[in-house]
Amino acid sequence: MAQIVLAAFGLMFLLDAIDKVSHLRRSIDSISSYELLPQPLHGVAAVLLAITGFAAGAALLGRISVGAAAAVGAGLQLLFALGMAINLIRGRRDLECGCGTAASGQRLQWRLVMRNVVVAVVLVAAAATDDVGAPLSVAEVLPGAFGLALVYLAVSAVWASGSQQQWRLGSM
Repeated sequence: MAQIVLAAFGLMFLLDAIDKVSHLRRSIDSISSYELLPQPLHGVAAVLLAITGFAAGAALLGRISVGAAAAVGAGLQLLFALGMAINLIRGRRDLECGCGTAASGQRLQWRLVMRNVVVAVVLVAAAATDDVGAPLSVAEVLPGAFGLALVYLAVSAVWASGSQQQWRLGSM
Protein backbone atom coordinates (compact mmCIF):
# COMPACT_ATOMS: atom_id res chain seq x y z
CA MET A 1 0.00 0.00 0.00
CA ALA A 2 2.84 2.40 0.79
CA GLN A 3 4.16 2.06 -2.76
CA ILE A 4 0.75 2.96 -4.17
CA VAL A 5 0.45 6.02 -1.92
CA LEU A 6 3.96 7.17 -2.81
CA ALA A 7 3.30 6.66 -6.53
CA ALA A 8 0.04 8.62 -6.28
CA PHE A 9 1.77 11.58 -4.68
CA GLY A 10 4.64 11.24 -7.14
CA LEU A 11 2.18 11.50 -10.00
CA MET A 12 0.52 14.54 -8.43
CA PHE A 13 3.88 16.27 -7.86
CA LEU A 14 4.80 15.66 -11.51
CA LEU A 15 1.49 16.98 -12.83
CA ASP A 16 1.69 20.03 -10.56
CA ALA A 17 5.26 20.76 -11.68
CA ILE A 18 4.28 20.50 -15.34
CA ASP A 19 1.34 22.85 -14.69
CA LYS A 20 3.62 25.34 -12.91
CA VAL A 21 6.04 25.40 -15.84
CA SER A 22 3.26 25.47 -18.46
CA HIS A 23 1.67 28.45 -16.72
CA LEU A 24 4.79 30.09 -15.34
CA ARG A 25 3.31 33.60 -15.35
CA ARG A 26 0.36 32.40 -13.25
CA SER A 27 2.76 30.63 -10.87
CA ILE A 28 4.81 33.80 -10.45
CA ASP A 29 1.63 35.85 -9.90
CA SER A 30 0.46 33.37 -7.29
CA ILE A 31 3.74 33.64 -5.40
CA SER A 32 3.55 37.44 -5.67
CA SER A 33 0.03 37.52 -4.26
CA TYR A 34 1.19 35.82 -1.05
CA GLU A 35 3.50 38.79 -0.32
CA LEU A 36 6.07 36.62 1.47
CA LEU A 37 9.17 37.11 -0.68
CA PRO A 38 10.86 40.17 -2.17
CA GLN A 39 9.60 40.77 -5.72
CA PRO A 40 12.92 39.94 -7.45
CA LEU A 41 12.70 36.38 -6.06
CA HIS A 42 9.20 35.53 -7.33
CA GLY A 43 10.31 34.14 -10.69
CA VAL A 44 13.21 32.20 -9.17
CA ALA A 45 10.91 30.76 -6.50
CA ALA A 46 8.35 29.66 -9.10
CA VAL A 47 10.99 27.85 -11.14
CA LEU A 48 12.61 26.26 -8.07
CA LEU A 49 9.26 25.05 -6.75
CA ALA A 50 8.47 23.45 -10.12
CA ILE A 51 11.90 21.80 -10.39
CA THR A 52 11.76 20.55 -6.80
CA GLY A 53 8.24 19.16 -7.24
CA PHE A 54 9.21 17.49 -10.52
CA ALA A 55 12.30 15.92 -8.96
CA ALA A 56 10.34 14.64 -5.94
CA GLY A 57 7.59 13.28 -8.17
CA ALA A 58 9.97 11.55 -10.57
CA ALA A 59 11.93 10.02 -7.70
CA LEU A 60 8.77 8.76 -5.99
CA LEU A 61 7.47 7.23 -9.22
CA GLY A 62 10.87 5.80 -10.12
CA ARG A 63 11.46 4.57 -6.56
CA ILE A 64 14.78 6.41 -6.39
CA SER A 65 15.81 7.56 -2.90
CA VAL A 66 12.20 7.20 -1.80
CA GLY A 67 12.81 8.46 1.74
CA ALA A 68 14.55 11.61 0.53
CA ALA A 69 11.96 12.21 -2.18
CA ALA A 70 9.13 11.82 0.34
CA ALA A 71 10.90 14.22 2.71
CA VAL A 72 11.26 16.79 -0.08
CA GLY A 73 7.61 16.37 -1.06
CA ALA A 74 6.54 16.68 2.57
CA GLY A 75 8.71 19.77 2.92
CA LEU A 76 7.02 21.35 -0.10
CA GLN A 77 3.58 20.62 1.36
CA LEU A 78 4.56 22.14 4.72
CA LEU A 79 6.03 25.19 2.97
CA PHE A 80 2.77 25.70 1.08
CA ALA A 81 0.78 25.19 4.30
CA LEU A 82 2.92 27.78 6.09
CA GLY A 83 2.42 30.33 3.30
CA MET A 84 -1.35 29.80 3.40
CA ALA A 85 -1.45 29.95 7.22
CA ILE A 86 0.50 33.21 7.33
CA ASN A 87 -1.90 34.82 4.87
CA LEU A 88 -4.98 33.45 6.66
CA ILE A 89 -3.66 34.89 9.93
CA ARG A 90 -3.22 38.21 8.10
CA GLY A 91 -6.91 37.95 7.16
CA ARG A 92 -6.18 37.49 3.45
CA ARG A 93 -8.81 34.88 2.57
CA ASP A 94 -9.48 36.37 -0.86
CA LEU A 95 -6.30 34.92 -2.39
CA GLU A 96 -6.35 31.94 -4.71
CA CYS A 97 -4.27 29.24 -3.08
CA GLY A 98 -2.26 28.48 -6.22
CA CYS A 99 -3.04 24.80 -5.71
CA GLY A 100 -3.52 22.62 -8.74
CA THR A 101 -4.48 23.86 -12.16
CA ALA A 102 -5.44 27.30 -13.36
CA ALA A 103 -9.09 26.32 -13.25
CA SER A 104 -9.09 25.31 -9.57
CA GLY A 105 -10.02 28.75 -8.21
CA GLN A 106 -9.54 27.61 -4.61
CA ARG A 107 -9.44 30.44 -2.12
CA LEU A 108 -7.28 30.25 0.98
CA GLN A 109 -8.95 28.39 3.81
CA TRP A 110 -7.80 26.49 6.88
CA ARG A 111 -8.87 23.12 5.50
CA LEU A 112 -6.30 23.54 2.70
CA VAL A 113 -3.61 24.16 5.29
CA MET A 114 -4.72 21.00 7.11
CA ARG A 115 -4.83 19.05 3.83
CA ASN A 116 -1.21 19.94 3.12
CA VAL A 117 -0.12 18.98 6.64
CA VAL A 118 -1.94 15.64 6.30
CA VAL A 119 -0.32 15.02 2.90
CA ALA A 120 3.11 15.70 4.44
CA VAL A 121 2.45 13.26 7.30
CA VAL A 122 1.11 10.59 4.93
CA LEU A 123 4.16 10.96 2.66
CA VAL A 124 6.59 10.50 5.54
CA ALA A 125 4.59 7.61 7.02
CA ALA A 126 4.35 5.85 3.64
CA ALA A 127 8.09 6.24 3.06
CA ALA A 128 8.81 4.93 6.57
CA THR A 129 6.69 1.81 6.01
CA ASP A 130 7.71 1.23 2.39
CA ASP A 131 9.31 -2.15 1.78
CA VAL A 132 12.01 -1.12 -0.67
CA GLY A 133 13.14 -4.72 -1.12
CA ALA A 134 9.81 -5.89 -2.55
CA PRO A 135 8.75 -3.48 -5.30
CA LEU A 136 5.38 -4.02 -6.89
CA SER A 137 5.08 -4.10 -10.64
CA VAL A 138 3.91 -1.08 -12.58
CA ALA A 139 0.67 -2.94 -13.33
CA GLU A 140 0.07 -3.31 -9.59
CA VAL A 141 1.00 0.24 -8.58
CA LEU A 142 -0.41 2.49 -11.31
CA PRO A 143 -4.13 1.65 -11.03
CA GLY A 144 -4.07 2.31 -7.29
CA ALA A 145 -1.94 5.41 -7.71
CA PHE A 146 -4.28 6.82 -10.36
CA GLY A 147 -7.26 6.00 -8.15
CA LEU A 148 -5.79 7.78 -5.14
CA ALA A 149 -4.77 10.75 -7.28
CA LEU A 150 -8.31 10.99 -8.68
CA VAL A 151 -9.82 10.90 -5.18
CA TYR A 152 -7.44 13.67 -4.08
CA LEU A 153 -8.31 15.76 -7.14
CA ALA A 154 -12.05 15.15 -6.68
CA VAL A 155 -11.93 16.27 -3.04
CA SER A 156 -9.96 19.36 -4.09
CA ALA A 157 -12.55 20.14 -6.79
CA VAL A 158 -15.41 19.82 -4.30
CA TRP A 159 -13.61 22.10 -1.86
CA ALA A 160 -12.94 24.63 -4.63
CA SER A 161 -16.60 24.71 -5.66
CA GLY A 162 -17.60 25.04 -2.00
CA SER A 163 -15.28 28.01 -1.58
CA GLN A 164 -16.88 29.77 -4.53
CA GLN A 165 -20.45 29.45 -3.24
CA GLN A 166 -22.22 30.41 -0.04
CA TRP A 167 -23.92 27.35 1.45
CA ARG A 168 -26.72 27.85 3.95
CA LEU A 169 -28.81 25.36 5.83
CA GLY A 170 -32.01 24.62 3.98
CA SER A 171 -30.81 26.09 0.68
CA MET A 172 -30.63 22.74 -1.09
